[in-house]
Amino acid sequence: MTRTGANQLFQNNGNGTFTEVGAAAGATGGSDGYSPSIADYDNDGDLDIFFTNTGQQSILLENLGPYNNRLELRLRGSASNLNGVGAKLTAWMNGRPQAQAIIAGQGYVGTGSDLTAHFGLGGNSFLDSLVVQWPSGAQDKYYHLAANQKLSLFEGNAPVDRTAPTISNITTTAITAVAAQIKWDTDEPSDARVEYGPDSTALVNSVRDTSFAVTHTVSLVNLKKATTYYFRIIAGDRAGNSRTGTKQSFTTLSTVAVAAQRHTPLATPALRNYPNPFRDFTRFEIDLPNAGLMSLKIYDLQGREVATLAEGLRNAGQHSVVWQVQSGTAGPLTSGVYFAVLRYQNDLKFSPGATAAIVEMKQKVFYVK
Repeated sequence: MTRTGANQLFQNNGNGTFTEVGAAAGATGGSDGYSPSIADYDNDGDLDIFFTNTGQQSILLENLGPYNNRLELRLRGSASNLNGVGAKLTAWMNGRPQAQAIIAGQGYVGTGSDLTAHFGLGGNSFLDSLVVQWPSGAQDKYYHLAANQKLSLFEGNAPVDRTAPTISNITTTAITAVAAQIKWDTDEPSDARVEYGPDSTALVNSVRDTSFAVTHTVSLVNLKKATTYYFRIIAGDRAGNSRTGTKQSFTTLSTVAVAAQRHTPLATPALRNYPNPFRDFTRFEIDLPNAGLMSLKIYDLQGREVATLAEGLRNAGQHSVVWQVQSGTAGPLTSGVYFAVLRYQNDLKFSPGATAAIVEMKQKVFYVK
């Protein structure tokens, strides 16, 4: 809301940009509005806006939808203050975070909003996990919270999750003479380790899936042709519970089909991040065409390294890395432009002694304190 000109309302596009939707939402007008308060005044699960005007009547903008899934959380402190003012909540869904703080009195002339934390879940039926950092220093963690509820969270009373994820729908696909893909599902967000090898009694090799998703894919590379491989999946949830799946097997093909690939141009990876600009953290999404060596580092405008976010061998597919801003190697970070530099080297060798070139990608990121 603004005191001069038409009111403005901005919609978060989810990629670091915003779209002005005041007119479409019916929020515009000629009033001199200030000090907006955000609350669910009619208790229907969505947020409404109330604001006062200079020399004019106050205005209530009622949210009439359309509605997506949501979760409403009210804090109740014990060692902290009763309403949990000052607490920070971080909710994770599909590997992406939402962060909120409980603030009392954030606007002009002491205006305040409802102390309930509202999280939008879109079409998702549950929140993967929630971390509440209380002002007292205590931390509570919640897992697999169902959508469309109003919950009161009491400091120190988070339930203990002792149930390990269930592993199902295991399939082996894209089998060649030297590689294969393992796919499976879990009933809750989890990471996993796939152990494998040609000896069923000693699975000496392993790859990790760190996605904390419910659908999973890993690639096994540099296998021997015409060989039976055995594998098992060990899945773990955010609470530290783990389950080991039953042992499975597959056999690689007998012919190494590399001749047609020797002159195929190397596909490049993709790099993107959101939000951008950002304040406390930003998330990088990286797509790798094949398994290979990857590093992701942050540099300032003087070319000094600020942070190393990822380094080492990674499987093909999508990878997610969060930059939680702290002091860099050159001291406390200042607001401004930084560069995220992704370096990638394809680990698949098309002929004896051949090594793929290193691909480098650079992206601007904007940090605002």
